[in-house]
Amino acid sequence: MKKSTVFMIVNWLAVIPFLFIEPLLIGLLGDAGSSVIMGIIFSLLIFCWFLSDAEDMNYEPSRLLKIAVIFISFISIPYYLIRVKGFGRALLSFLKFFGFLVTTIIICGAIAYFMPSLFQTV
Repeated sequence: MKKSTVFMIVNWLAVIPFLFIEPLLIGLLGDAGSSVIMGIIFSLLIFCWFLSDAEDMNYEPSRLLKIAVIFISFISIPYYLIRVKGFGRALLSFLKFFGFLVTTIIICGAIAYFMPSLFQTV
């Protein structure tokens, strides 16, 4: 299994522990502070995935692309995938990405449904 695929799985599985930590962060920092911290953490996780995928593809990303992945990943990741992998393989990467996303949403929904007391704010 490629290192970038492992990072993708880890990124989505990292959402689950943050569901348990988020009520504590909201209690300590408020909604805005919690959102900022979660955003920073997930930006770093996406950046780590990006670097590992670029390494798997033997592609040296420019400094500007690295900065763009951190700040505007919703634009720069599709650009990167289409540029490096071509349209067909980029489409397969998107489908794999959304497959992991849907699976994670289902897991998080099941946890929230069966254990709602875990998500009450402090």
